[in-house]
Amino acid sequence: MRGYTLRGSEPPLMLNVTPATQFYKGPKVHCTSDILQKAEDIINPPAPLTLLEKAPEVKGLMTVQGEIVEFAAVRLVTSGKMNVPIRTVQLKEGSCTMSISLWREAILTELAIGQQVTVTHVRCQDSGYGLQLQSTAFTTIQEKKVDKKAAVVIGVMDTEDPNVKQVLLDSDEIVRIAAEMWQPFDMLLEEGNIVVDMEIHGHEIKNIIKK
Repeated sequence: MRGYTLRGSEPPLMLNVTPATQFYKGPKVHCTSDILQKAEDIINPPAPLTLLEKAPEVKGLMTVQGEIVEFAAVRLVTSGKMNVPIRTVQLKEGSCTMSISLWREAILTELAIGQQVTVTHVRCQDSGYGLQLQSTAFTTIQEKKVDKKAAVVIGVMDTEDPNVKQVLLDSDEIVRIAAEMWQPFDMLLEEGNIVVDMEIHGHEIKNIIKK
């Protein structure tokens, strides 16, 4: 490959292919599994699922979930010499609400108030409005379906929000529940672990029934 340029000041750099770029057939390239994994991470970088309240502590890419409680109309902002579309969305998980700035193609997803969504490959950055999540070229937005499952509750604890409890399942998963919804189960837990059927949106229990 010849006649290309590199763009960027630090890895990962971008290859610019122009009409002058030429591609030649060459010998087979043997890659180790480590190199193939690095290439996969560049094409589809890891973005671990993160509680919204923990997002400011994450330095790299992450995936978040929550309920859309507000979103603004699409507007244009100037970036360099171009006008770029942007939409600001308010996402809520438990007692935490954060703004997400959706840029470029990320604005094309149809949104609705009350919709439960999973937003991948976002990054937390400081702005004139405080800490916000920003979409990237890898961001996708998917509607979060209701997850119905049986589980065993083995513990509960208070949170900073008196209206929300944090529940520990035997799978080591941590989910949240409204304190009022949890109240009938509080005495039951003192007698032992509780086997339940639950409906979960993201990390939040929306319905719970003792089996």
